[in-house]
Amino acid sequence: MRKNELLFFRLGIVANTMFLIAAASFLWYSVLETNDKQRTNHAICIYIIAFIFFTLSGLLEFAIDAILTKLGESRTQTHARYSSKNILNIVISVIFIIGNILDLSAFFMWQSRNFALEKHVIFVSAHTWLLSAILSISGIVNEIDSMDISDILISAGNALFFIGSVIDCIVRYLDNDAPKAEDDIKKLEFSSSPFWLANALCFLVADIMRLAHLGKQKRKREKSCMLEQVGQP
Repeated sequence: MRKNELLFFRLGIVANTMFLIAAASFLWYSVLETNDKQRTNHAICIYIIAFIFFTLSGLLEFAIDAILTKLGESRTQTHARYSSKNILNIVISVIFIIGNILDLSAFFMWQSRNFALEKHVIFVSAHTWLLSAILSISGIVNEIDSMDISDILISAGNALFFIGSVIDCIVRYLDNDAPKAEDDIKKLEFSSSPFWLANALCFLVADIMRLAHLGKQKRKREKSCMLEQVGQP
């Protein structure tokens, strides 16, 4: 086990914890948005919190891969949306961050009542999330070999991430084609939120399981080294 492996894996868990907080906040916002005809200050605050945590999650993952690349290393354990390919991981993080920034920008455009531009920006945002999901699946699918419980959770998480992204894209197309069907569009938009939350839970649980496994391996090696030292004359 490399010296920094556990450290970077713990940072990955922090990133996925942020992702979970963001997904839970976004689900809460979606509930408020579906039930209220107008966005309240409470809903606005929840939305901003969600996308701050989404962005921080992506930034931390980007930093991990940037540091590993500089050290000439890579992730040795499959982690959530990320594989052992640093460059692909960095691209995924950048696209994910851009999607968040665009979505948040569209939200503020809505606040300033610039509805036409808001629709265009959020349309692009939805497709950046979808591209991020596709790249994530393509990077992970070739690296999962044993299909233990954590592998199954990561595969399920990526599938849920993809489904949520597809729903968001469908919503954007419907919003352009039938802008008056606001209530129906809100309900469909809400349906993607549980996928995001379930996706975040899968990632976090898988990472916790893998961290526990890595810690167990480390303790075994340390115990083995101690026994060897005791046995030496």
